[in-house]
Amino acid sequence: MAKVLVLGDTLSALAVVRSLGRKDVFVVVGVEDTKAPVLFSRYAKKVVKLLSFAAEPEKWKELVKDVILKEHPDLVIPASESSFVPLCLSREYFSGIAKLAIPDKSGFERTFFKDQTVSLAKELGVPLPASFVVHNEKNLEDFFGNFKLKPPFVAKPVVSKAWQDGYKLEFSAKRIDTADGAREYARNYLPFASILIQERFDGVGVGQELLCKNGEILMAFQHLRLREPEGSGGSSFRKSVPLGERMLECSKKLLSALKWTGVVMVEYRKNLATGDFVLLEINGRFWGSLPLAVEAGADFPYALYKLLVLGERVNIRSYKNDIYVRDLFDDLRFIAKSRGVFSALFGLVLFEVRFILGLEKRDAFTWSDPLPGLAEFWFILRSVASLVTSRLFKTISVAFYRNPKIEDTKKLLEKNRSILFVCLGNVSRSPFAAAYLKKKLAEKNISGAKVDSAGLSLKEGRKATPYAKTAAAEYGVDLSNHSSSFLNKEDVESYGLILCMDFSNYRDIKRKFPAAGEKLFLLDGFNESCREIKDPQGGDPETYRRSLRLVKDGVDKLFNAKLIS
Repeated sequence: MAKVLVLGDTLSALAVVRSLGRKDVFVVVGVEDTKAPVLFSRYAKKVVKLLSFAAEPEKWKELVKDVILKEHPDLVIPASESSFVPLCLSREYFSGIAKLAIPDKSGFERTFFKDQTVSLAKELGVPLPASFVVHNEKNLEDFFGNFKLKPPFVAKPVVSKAWQDGYKLEFSAKRIDTADGAREYARNYLPFASILIQERFDGVGVGQELLCKNGEILMAFQHLRLREPEGSGGSSFRKSVPLGERMLECSKKLLSALKWTGVVMVEYRKNLATGDFVLLEINGRFWGSLPLAVEAGADFPYALYKLLVLGERVNIRSYKNDIYVRDLFDDLRFIAKSRGVFSALFGLVLFEVRFILGLEKRDAFTWSDPLPGLAEFWFILRSVASLVTSRLFKTISVAFYRNPKIEDTKKLLEKNRSILFVCLGNVSRSPFAAAYLKKKLAEKNISGAKVDSAGLSLKEGRKATPYAKTAAAEYGVDLSNHSSSFLNKEDVESYGLILCMDFSNYRDIKRKFPAAGEKLFLLDGFNESCREIKDPQGGDPETYRRSLRLVKDGVDKLFNAKLIS
């Protein structure tokens, strides 16, 4: 029996698994997330748990290699960027042991790095928004001085993701309306990647999905984005539309020049009123809206399998137009973030009515393979319940939280001159708080006080996040040698004052360590507002800078109150 290894826990991975499984291909799925909907698919015949490439890249490669050597798949398909990029970067490591559904080295580099894509498009005369690449702050000032482009701009790093110090860094595009906004964006991202600044083109996102052999297009499909959550890089709701021939000619130029073999999405932005369009980027792997293409009749995964494994060319240009498919979870999350939870709940009811009436389909749910969609729906309900419970808990916590008095806190520290800062992971907020307070004490030649940090996460030995290190450096704090530690009973008993960052920390410490009792407070809880300092994990650089700024302010208040002298 034919066998394929699919790497990824995304909904596009689910679409690949379903496509191949329906054709009686034995599908082995390698995932990081053990709760991903793809795990519930009837077509996932075998599941292998993988580590995060970001956390342990060498072990990730070893695990994937072990799976390949054990399962002997006819093809390995990366169905997420978290597997696609590592495979492309490690192609020599896997050479000779498996057929990988990835582009050649040149194709990968010229599509993954957006500045190289821009250069290629300029060479071929493909329409582009006015573009400028910024490598450093001097380039940025050159941009303002010599590049006659009026705001608004769109700024984005030249790569969408990077891996550093055991963390996957997600980069996002942003609309920029002022020169100061551009400088702020550059300040956030230049430590990690060069930046592409482009003229903002009014229009909607359009994707042309294609299957090629040596640059010749064998299959083509087009979709229109109906909802594009800002900064996501994708769409949560979209529909199939007829192929735009002028746009297709541009795609042909690009893919012919790249001598592309495999699947690819060429992304454009189109003004529906004028018909004008510009190239945005090229995605060299299976794309997020793949379930739409498959639902509309453009079965890219199986066609890719036939091309790369069986050597059969599939020439398909026909598919169903006006098929609507929604990523339910992402769409509801977008609505909740932009309009509130109750709007999201109303949207959920409306979308389910539309689904029952056959007006739209789902990324996760199909009648022939319902469990992934049901699992996603259960996850949505749990998320809503968790959000409501969290808000209720916070309301109650704020109402009953005992604001400490500076005098009482000083008495605690007179008995035991030690402070422990605690957050969830001990990789951003609490290590910065401890390091910053130590710096303040050293500047005033105050000695004899013990200051440290710990986390509630079970993972120990992790470095500070790259974004946290960059934000901390702005205050003269070096977190490069930090290694996370786990809060234990001995810590709770030995420190005179324990300061945590948010009410979740406060609740968990109280529950696990009753001995914390009268010496546990919020870092920024010494006032009537009783402000939380939320966990920046998963956020962008500005989120980290904002979080650490609040930590700094909280420590400054304590220091200025002369708790330790």
